[in-house]
This record gives sequence, C-alpha cells and structure tokens, in this order.
Amino acid sequence: MATTTARAAAAAGSSQGAMATPWQTEAAPLAAGATPATVSYERVGVMVNLKPYSLRNGTPDDIEPYLLTAAIPARYHWVPINGAAPQDALRCVDGYIKSYLYKLQPAGAAPAAEVAARLRKEAIALGICRAVMSANFELLPADINPQELAAPVLSVEFNGEGIPAYTALVAANSEHAALLTANLNLTADELEVVKVLARSAQAIIPVQGLNIITDGHHYLSDKAKQSYKSFLAVERQVWMGDAFKAWVAADENDMRDVIWHKAGHPVAVALKESAATSSEVKANLEAAKMGSAAARLPALESDLRAADTYLKLAQAVDAVWSTMGGRVDYECIRFRVAMVRALPRTNEEFAAPMTMGEGVSVTSRAAAVNVLKSTVMKNSAKAAVLYGFYCTMLEMGTTDMTAAASDTLRSAHSLKKLRANDLASYTLGSELYRDYRAMRAAARRAAERQMPSIVLEG
Repeated sequence: MATTTARAAAAAGSSQGAMATPWQTEAAPLAAGATPATVSYERVGVMVNLKPYSLRNGTPDDIEPYLLTAAIPARYHWVPINGAAPQDALRCVDGYIKSYLYKLQPAGAAPAAEVAARLRKEAIALGICRAVMSANFELLPADINPQELAAPVLSVEFNGEGIPAYTALVAANSEHAALLTANLNLTADELEVVKVLARSAQAIIPVQGLNIITDGHHYLSDKAKQSYKSFLAVERQVWMGDAFKAWVAADENDMRDVIWHKAGHPVAVALKESAATSSEVKANLEAAKMGSAAARLPALESDLRAADTYLKLAQAVDAVWSTMGGRVDYECIRFRVAMVRALPRTNEEFAAPMTMGEGVSVTSRAAAVNVLKSTVMKNSAKAAVLYGFYCTMLEMGTTDMTAAASDTLRSAHSLKKLRANDLASYTLGSELYRDYRAMRAAARRAAERQMPSIVLEG
C-alpha cells in the first residue's frame, strides 16, 4: 500500500519506518502533586514470542503465520519427576502413572467408579506414552512448552542397584495424596496394554510433527483428515491383542485423543517438526519395527510434496513420451525441488539470497516453498495433460509402463484434483496416449502425429 505524506513525515525520525515509530500523542495532565500509578509488566509469552510484521507494506518473505496452538486443559499438562533423567524414564513408569492419576483427579469428593476407571486409563496412557517419549527423544525441560509444564508431585533417587525411591512433593494430608503412595497393582490385562502403549508412543512425536507440517494440526478425529489417517496407520500395526482392544473399546475416541493428541501436545513444535523431517529418525523408527510411522517420513510441506509429485509424474511419462519424438522437460521443477529439499527447516533468513533459477531469488525456506507453490500452479494444466496420459496408460495395460512409472501416482491428491479442475487438459492427455498406441501399431510407417514438447516452467 502507498504510504501517505502524513505517515511518511511521522516515520521520518525512525531508521525502520512506520513499524519502529513510537506513538506520541497528547495525554491529559495529572493534577498538581499527583503521583503516577505504577503499572507492572506481565509477560504474555504466547504473544511476545511472535514476530511483528507488516501486512500493509511487507512482503511475503517477511510473513510467519500466527499459528497459535490452543492449549490443552491443565489436568493434561506435562508432569515431570524431579531427579529422573531421560535414561531413567522407563524405570519410573509407575511414578509417571501415579503423577497423572493425581493430576487428573477433580477437586472435592472422590469421583464415581465409572469416572475413576476412565481416569485410571488416561493416567496409564499419559504415564506410559510420556515416559517412552522422554527416553526415546531425550526430553529435557527445554523441550516442553512452558505453558503446558506442570509442577512435579514426585522426586526420585536411585539406590546402588538402580531401583527408584520416590518422595512425594505434596503434603501427606493433602487432597488425593493417597494416590501417590498407594500401589498401582496393574492387572495382567493392563500390563498387556502397557506394551501396546509403549510401541504407540514411539510414533507420537514424529507423526505429530508430520501432521503439523502437512495438515496444521497435531491430531483431528475427522476420519477424512490426513492427521487422523497417519495415526490410523500406526493403530493398524500396533493396536493388537484382545486385552488392549477390550481396554480401549469403551472409550475409543476419547482414548485416541489422549494418546495421539494430548500425550504429545506439550512437546515443543520445533522438536516435532525436526523429528518429522529427519532421515535419522526415519531410519531409527524402521529399526524399531515402526514401519507404519517411518513410511510417511521425512515429512514434506504440501507444496513441496505436490511439486515432487509433478516431478515424478513427468519422469514417468517422459520415459514413454520420448520414444515417439516428444519431450517432457522437467529440469526447472527438478532443480527447485532439489534446492528446497536441501534447505534446513528454520524460520531464520539466509545470510545471502539463494537463486532458484529464472531470475528468482529467496531469503528463507518459507519463501522457497512459496516459489514451488507458484511453480505448481503455473504448470497445473500441463500436469493435467501428463496425468491424463498416465492414467490412460494404466487403464489400457501395464505393458507400456517402465520401471519409472508407479501406480501410486494415480491416487496422489495433488494429481487427482487436476482431472476435476481441468478436464479438457486431462482429456487431451488421454487422447495423446491413444495416439501413442496407434503410432506404435504403425511403427513401420511414418507417424501422422508427433508427440509435443512440454516444458515445466519456473
């Protein structure tokens, strides 16, 4: 937006323009001898950590979305055990379960038996999952969102044999203190449940990171959402055994929310995204036999994933297209996808602008992903032609496919919507495949139709 003369004059005294120009307006004077009131500063952490930028005069490179994650209820906040290092967490699972059993209790009279049973299930789920996450991801206080970190109710020391000895950090006569001192007496069925929860917990941090990157949410119960489907894949691998199925069945949706959403919610988003984009975490999950989680990693932004799908489609079709004199030039999109894949996931700007070809330069990963977004949009009609060719190739027989072609492309979300959005281009691609078949059948004669060249532009 254009800056008015008055605004320009007001900002003239600042080296950073209007954004750094302090307000100075007339205030009502105090009465003679009056003392100004003292106003203390209260740090509102969720706001002061946000980056101020101008939607009025800024550029897209400056923008960092204000994705303020809704906090979970206080009773689900992370409760640490003082004295327990990440390497001790698995030995202290009883202490974690007791901590959450204490934390989850409502104030006042003891809950009804049905409510008490549900709270015990939630405490077991939170205790096991957070103990495993603490051990597997070496969680320390800095890895937990401060606003979702509760005070500990237990501390622990270990004897010479490594056996924990707990001390309650609440008064013995305080409400619900008996829950910390009483034995859990886990049943045989609950011990089977513990095994399933321990495996499930290994997926929580990286899959939540994946969901935040691709869907913008930790977990949604909507079965149509990717954040639901990504954890459903883990369930299908891990949620086995009659004991666990019976345990989870009565409160299935609520327990899904506790395990897949609340258990990992307090962990810092930056750690989740780092785990989701790490090739090392993917390899470690595979070694842990958690293929259902590893298969979706490393995570890609939706625009990067769409560009990568366009690239794979172009490579698959070109293998056939080029045999009849056509050409699919995908070098620009290949270069840009490779550049973004190599960039670190950070909100910080680069020391120097990075070129993405065609005279385009960027100063951050977010800006580079935006370039890919525009690249995908610019080439959508051409990709629809390629997709029509590819789908018809599958429908009319796989004998024309090469090793580069894969049926997984046919169901890719970014490609499926091309048919609905640009049916004409899709139909042209389908016709071109039929022409290709005709030209092959008449290979000893001069082809009547030359395959066109398609250049995916930057």
